Amino acid sequence: MSPRPAGGARRCRHRGCRRRPREPPEQLRFVPTHEDLTMDVAALRRMVEEDRAAGRTPFCVVANVGTTRSAAVDPLPEIAEVCREHDLWMHGDGAFGAAAAIVPEGREALRGIEELDSLSIDPHKWWFQPFEIGGLLVKDTGHLRDMFRLVPDYLADLDADEGEVNFYDHGFQTTRSFRALKLWMSLKTFGADSFRAAVRGGLERAERLAARIAAEPGWTVESGPRLATLTFRYTGTDAASEGDLNALNRALADHVMASNRVGLHTTGIHGRTVMRICTINPRTTPEDEDTVLDVLRESLAATLTAAAGAATVGTPADATAVTPADATARTPADATARTPADVTGRA
Repeated sequence: MSPRPAGGARRCRHRGCRRRPREPPEQLRFVPTHEDLTMDVAALRRMVEEDRAAGRTPFCVVANVGTTRSAAVDPLPEIAEVCREHDLWMHGDGAFGAAAAIVPEGREALRGIEELDSLSIDPHKWWFQPFEIGGLLVKDTGHLRDMFRLVPDYLADLDADEGEVNFYDHGFQTTRSFRALKLWMSLKTFGADSFRAAVRGGLERAERLAARIAAEPGWTVESGPRLATLTFRYTGTDAASEGDLNALNRALADHVMASNRVGLHTTGIHGRTVMRICTINPRTTPEDEDTVLDVLRESLAATLTAAAGAATVGTPADATAVTPADATARTPADATARTPADVTGRA
């Protein structure tokens, strides 16, 4: 058989790596992750070697540069070492997290980002742009030109020299809109320092909220804070199983959302249902942070009260309250008195 190309992506990945079919094609390999959701580099190295031994030709590794779920950042320097050893292209999915590189604290969290051959980023996320604008950064633009440049006869007179940029030489689209205009205008209007201050503010808010949530009785921070993101859940209950604990936290999040005061969604980490907060909105105030804690406390009290009420229904005491006399008191007439309307009316 002829060699088949194979690419690698980590198991906690951007959904763009896996659309259809539902099962990954043989050319795409998912690399296991550690408990902290970062790529297992030893497993990556082993999988590359296995692919080569099987006659495949690995060519690209996709590393995460701040995941949406938990802001996990893969060990980029170690992955780069494997890529150099095996002559692999190293791409970074920085759609959300790469924006933090504009401040020193973010660059420290993204250590090794300079090793990437290419990096994707969505300025409509942490650079506060209107939807939609995506970006691709490459170390060597010649790779894009070599891949996409095609000059039909009718464009021969307009063909640019090497020093001129024609974006149709760098992608699929011959005609495209000026999506970058809004980012350029934002930088010209507000200045890069305003962007840096906004990104730094998001990092600081996540630190404060994580500390406050961890100090609340029964609450556990599951991941972060990193890159303005943290996940957490309530664990201060005698839940019978992990499933019961997950259901409790889903109910908690539902109650928070129903308040219309805080937007809080759940996600999953190693089978655990957790709540996720991303603090990148630069308009968030200290009063908003207080509101988050207030709503969490109120929702917890209401959810635990509802759970306790549900638990008392159908207890052994309730069951024994039905005596033989009560049972025999129900006649056939009583039984037929329940109409379909009565049955469907029960919540």
